[in-house]
Amino acid sequence: VDDVDTVVVKVPSDRAVVIEFPGYVRNEGRAMDSLGGARAIEDACFADGNAPPLELRCRPTDPLSHPLFGERAPTNGIV
Repeated sequence: VDDVDTVVVKVPSDRAVVIEFPGYVRNEGRAMDSLGGARAIEDACFADGNAPPLELRCRPTDPLSHPLFGERAPTNGIV
């Protein structure tokens, strides 16, 4: 590398998932519960074709609470 200020980093080709959570996560378990749990996250992120949307429920125990729906957006960049 010719430029002194350039940093070269080898990025592994492993698959990763990033979920943008609309708030501060203080408790990972509660954050995962509000997204439907580990199984719902896995289904939404790794299912082929017609994957169910990821649902965020701000009050997971309240049956009258309406969910917010998330979309998958594949990208080659790193957030």
